[in-house]
Amino acid sequence: SVWFYRAFMFLVVSCPCALVISVPLSFFSGIGKASSKGILIKGSNFIEILSKADTAVFDKTGTLTKGIFAVNKVFAVKGVDEDDLIAVAAHAEYFSNHPISSSLKKSHFERNQGHGLSNECCNNCKKENCTELSGLGIKIMLDGKAVLAGNKKLMEKENVEIPSEILNSLNSEKTSGTVVHVAQDNIYKGAIIISDDIKEDSFDTIAQLKKLGIKETVMLTGDNAETATLVAGDLGIDKVFASLLPEDKVSRVEDLIESKNETGTASKGSVIFVGDGVND
Repeated sequence: SVWFYRAFMFLVVSCPCALVISVPLSFFSGIGKASSKGILIKGSNFIEILSKADTAVFDKTGTLTKGIFAVNKVFAVKGVDEDDLIAVAAHAEYFSNHPISSSLKKSHFERNQGHGLSNECCNNCKKENCTELSGLGIKIMLDGKAVLAGNKKLMEKENVEIPSEILNSLNSEKTSGTVVHVAQDNIYKGAIIISDDIKEDSFDTIAQLKKLGIKETVMLTGDNAETATLVAGDLGIDKVFASLLPEDKVSRVEDLIESKNETGTASKGSVIFVGDGVND
């Protein structure tokens, strides 16, 4: 062992430049290898931060799930036809390119045997004052009637009462999914459950991250708590925060980062956030 140490000392004295350059060279090769996989890293300091990460935070829709939605269940109040409910929701979402909107329009198209939002009747439907409320849904005038299509928070904001029988049906429903509530002239019409499948590689991703030393995985979503809990349970995610607006997600991530910087905190690891949307 004595001779090994002497050899190392000789190496340091004789070629320090080679040893010094090995550090930036390792960063350079890491950035190059990542870019070949389609991953862009801004610089070497971010590789160092990444190596210290112990918490991974994920958006749900389109990140852990496929983001390909389909109408799964329809709960219409008494006297309202299911097809009519979907038609109203689809027209309300006419101008939106959100995946949920696309699934409603597709369902309306299929239920009308190919005569969906592109036919003459739908084009003649008068659509005015469309407002997309971030994290809530859509507010629009359809043929002179005020239509709301969105989540429970939107109904509460607009003082629309959801009938107890609809709430009971939704609570007893085992299918995970996003619930779109529909109201017309402040009268509740029904709810539509739109489901999204988990990506096949999400299971391996979470498992591998834990093997690599990620101590805590967190999921943030605008979906309801029931749907979020089911998805998180399937994936083995440690913590779930549901029914969040975009700004709420920012606050949650900031809280996690702040908790790492608190004096006396044992863990000084960094936080990874993963998302696919514009707001992410």
